Amino acid sequence: MKPIIVLVAFSALVSSSGAQASNKGTIDRAGSIVAGQNKTDVNLIMGEPGNREFKGSEEAWQYCGRSGMTNKYVVIYFLSGKVEKLATYSQPWAGSCEEHYKPVAWDQAEGNKAKP
Repeated sequence: MKPIIVLVAFSALVSSSGAQASNKGTIDRAGSIVAGQNKTDVNLIMGEPGNREFKGSEEAWQYCGRSGMTNKYVVIYFLSGKVEKLATYSQPWAGSCEEHYKPVAWDQAEGNKAKP
């Protein structure tokens, strides 16, 4: 019975560390996002966002990944369904980054326009 428990625990550990690594890869792909892309294009590049917020005709998608002892976040802002701007922030690692998204700061991303 003990070997089965050890195998299950090891499998869970490998699965969770793999998921974290793929999240980091998602953050790295944010450099491929350009102004004017639609949500379908962004979803193909980045995958499903971990958090979504809305304000009128604006929408923001947040992604996270761990890098060492830091959780890194990318916020992609859409206006009328097209990428308008991006923002990033980071926080000291405190467990799963999915549990620590900040509320979207709609006015703080001004000037961080996505490259055309």
